[in-house]
Amino acid sequence: MFPDPQWLQQYLQSGDLVGFIFAVFTRLIGPTFYALLFIGIAAPLYIRNQSAIPIAILSILFLALLQPIIPASALNIAGALLGLAIAALLYKTFR
Repeated sequence: MFPDPQWLQQYLQSGDLVGFIFAVFTRLIGPTFYALLFIGIAAPLYIRNQSAIPIAILSILFLALLQPIIPASALNIAGALLGLAIAALLYKTFR
């Protein structure tokens, strides 16, 4: 599953157990980690407000701040999410 486990040993040797767990978790699910992070924030926000507009604003901010650390393979998904957020804001503005 892991071709070279040496990079995992550096977390354990430095005593960073949380970093080790997150590294394994991120390696297993790949770029989906960032989507799960966003959903973990957006779902309670939608349940509380019952509106997609705060989520659209959150997604624009989320993508603007985290774009440098999002992997290149997930940028297509991030671009689609950004397009949907801008479309939702424009729809709400002109409706």
